[in-house]
Amino acid sequence: MKQEQLKRANGVALPIILVILIYTALTLIAFVLTKPSETTAVTYIQLLASIIAIIVIIVVYIRKKGTKMCGVVIITAALVVYVLQRLIGTTENTCVYAFPILFATYTYLDKKLMGNATTAVVAANVIRIIFQAVQKNTGDSDVWFVNIAICILVMIAANRSIRLLITFNEENTKEIIEAAQKQE
Repeated sequence: MKQEQLKRANGVALPIILVILIYTALTLIAFVLTKPSETTAVTYIQLLASIIAIIVIIVVYIRKKGTKMCGVVIITAALVVYVLQRLIGTTENTCVYAFPILFATYTYLDKKLMGNATTAVVAANVIRIIFQAVQKNTGDSDVWFVNIAICILVMIAANRSIRLLITFNEENTKEIIEAAQKQE
């Protein structure tokens, strides 16, 4: 991608990721304020990670918004917080944060970044499901299997679709270049 395209992609990804991180930080702050007796070190770790991620991505965006590094930092910061929430957090609904993070990742049309993001999300969710299965010691193995299967299928479908769009884009670009060369 060119610098101007990277600026636009970063401009799309940044607010998506900021909404998730700010919402996460605010809900954790609300939890600390309303339920201090239930607040643990895990809560503070998640809160600190969210705040650090917000600061880092804003600073990097301001300084490097036209670079690929900015996009990598935005997505990586969001993934670190997401994985942390999935592995040590106690709230189940954080799994849905994967989708906006992955969709923000897709704005870069970068197969490596998409693959790494998808791997991180799937791994975090599979590990979370395994932890739950072991801790609860329930016989609902079919539920755990369905959760894992759905998670993996959604990620595969999204990645395959985006890879196809990238291929179409490359093919169209090649055709335009060939047509331009014929006119010369």
